[in-house]
Amino acid sequence: MSSFNPIKLKDGELITRKILNFDTLNGIITDSYFHNEYKNAVLSTQKLSKAVKDRFVADELFRQHYLIISLLINTSRINTTLAFYLETKTALRCYHPIPCLRQSQQFFGDSPRLKNILNSTIDYSCTSLLDVQLRVANGVHPPTSLINFIFILFNSASVIDRDNMHSGFSLHHLIWPTNIPSKQATRAFLWIVYHYYSKRSDDVAHVNPYDDDYSRSNYGKCPLLYTVPDDQLASENVDSHDDIEWGLQRQQKRIDFVNRLPPSAPPPNKKKRGHSRQSSAGESDQDDDDQILIPSTDPTDLLSIATRDALTKPLDDYSNSTSDEPLQAISRKLDIIKWIGGES
Repeated sequence: MSSFNPIKLKDGELITRKILNFDTLNGIITDSYFHNEYKNAVLSTQKLSKAVKDRFVADELFRQHYLIISLLINTSRINTTLAFYLETKTALRCYHPIPCLRQSQQFFGDSPRLKNILNSTIDYSCTSLLDVQLRVANGVHPPTSLINFIFILFNSASVIDRDNMHSGFSLHHLIWPTNIPSKQATRAFLWIVYHYYSKRSDDVAHVNPYDDDYSRSNYGKCPLLYTVPDDQLASENVDSHDDIEWGLQRQQKRIDFVNRLPPSAPPPNKKKRGHSRQSSAGESDQDDDDQILIPSTDPTDLLSIATRDALTKPLDDYSNSTSDEPLQAISRKLDIIKWIGGES
């Protein structure tokens, strides 16, 4: 695999376990060491809404799914163009059913919201592997949030590839779909995290619990990696029949929803022209005003739009008092209020 791009599919297409490399991600997330550190990192952010936080704490399956989708964003496998709710109308987002996360997907909102939550944990006084290691050497644990560390880790991928990976493999190979068996990829990734996050990388006496015979014999190198033919991976990353059926049903519902949109609404995947802005994560995005796709002055149409917006708005929006509302949306609501009050 020569390039490591974010997942990019046509609107409505299923994101399968194979596309996600689900078995590796699930192995990482369900490891007790990683799970506890990553869970605490998510809970440390002030931008997690109360509704999501309560569900995250109380519902083990939701927490597992939320951590998986967060890790995908944390490692840049998912960018900020993906929405997790079917009724998204903005041309800047695409909807994709994720069958293996179907019990939780509707509560995720969209990837920009999740990216914003992850970005809120960034520690600008800890931006490199050296910063992390200095804190570890001084007995600071955790040296930074695990979310911030993973941002640092992938920004330092060339160092990891040089110092810790075997010839022909890179850090990205552990997260992106490859022919590396999931157990080997999981173990190697956890080894790298522990090597820098929980010990001094030059401390030979400190045993890494994810060591194997190869890493014990070749200090500083991750556990043994190898690839296998496709037929030996046939039992990995397989969606159940029920999951695929659910995904296909959601795909059809998405098609029906898009076909019902007014002609003035641009099709998904096609960006509108507008002023761009720079987000805190350094990504360019369109102005919020450009995301209002169905302008109207017809009072009955305005009321139906407001009702539809309320029904399709992500769940955590309602408890997020800090979210900004586009000026055009506010103006539209004022028009509705005037119409209800009998004003022309």
